[in-house]
Amino acid sequence: MAGTPLQKERPLYLLRILCERTDAEHPMSLAELGAALEQLGVPGERKALYRDLRALTQAGFSVRTVRSRDVRYYWDGSPFSRQDLMLLSNLIRISSSVPRKRKPELEKKLRSFTALPRQRDCVAEYLSVFPDGTVTERTYSNVERLIDAIRGGKKVRFSHKGSALRDMTPRRKAVQAVQTVSPYRLVWSEGYYLVGADENGELCFYSADRIEGLTVTDRTVADLREIGGDLDFDLDQYVKGVFSSLEDPVHMIFRVSEAFLSAAERRFPSDSVIESAGESHYLLTCDVPADDGLFAWLLLHSGDIRLLYPDPLVRRLEDLAKGAFALYGRNDAAE
Repeated sequence: MAGTPLQKERPLYLLRILCERTDAEHPMSLAELGAALEQLGVPGERKALYRDLRALTQAGFSVRTVRSRDVRYYWDGSPFSRQDLMLLSNLIRISSSVPRKRKPELEKKLRSFTALPRQRDCVAEYLSVFPDGTVTERTYSNVERLIDAIRGGKKVRFSHKGSALRDMTPRRKAVQAVQTVSPYRLVWSEGYYLVGADENGELCFYSADRIEGLTVTDRTVADLREIGGDLDFDLDQYVKGVFSSLEDPVHMIFRVSEAFLSAAERRFPSDSVIESAGESHYLLTCDVPADDGLFAWLLLHSGDIRLLYPDPLVRRLEDLAKGAFALYGRNDAAE
């Protein structure tokens, strides 16, 4: 006698139901499995279900049984526990390296790794106060193509609007408008950066969000050992050293007005040393990274706090202030 339509596909439909609807806390009986199959238009005879469940188990699928008043079955093949999925969901939600529009899509895909009755439990139960993803879709598209180029060992061409890291190493040179680069690594440090060699054979760092017109060429990347100048050159250690140097704390001394002291205490580490400097001012001493955020904050509150030490950073701050005044301080109307 000819088989009923979809009868041969019944084990696949049964596996789908087990994967989507069951786990250790939500097993299903034979009657429930048969009813679920019938809803899909698949015959669910009791004897056939026994045979199919046994075949799935013999094929290596993690079909488990729970014995109580009746025998119930569930799929135990998910690579993630409920706690794993909650953690990953939370990390996606607060991550600044993931574009905001992609976060719901990624969370939805994560939830597909667990049974429908539990998917709601994997959603973060708190409101994240962290900023949304700072990476745009265009930047993320650049990152994906750069990864393909690195894996394929192919050079890339693009135009680049300056570099946020142009001063971090003496080997950094002025960036040309359009250039061909041998890509070696992608680095995340509050933004994506490409580490590659330019056409002069110099290691450079490019901000992925400033790359435009990116194309992958058919040309093979330059030999990294020749670029590094050493057969034992370790690019990963070199990159870690460069980026960690940007974050190393620097010993600084500030002169702070009495009215602004509480704001300064909130901004700097709790172990900062505060001493009276007379005339309603204080000296605040601490170790903090010399990053762009600190300089912007100091310029914004220049009437209440002033950097006194170290001298190189004082001069750098003075140059920033002079540049800002030259750009914004002149009276255009008078001219």
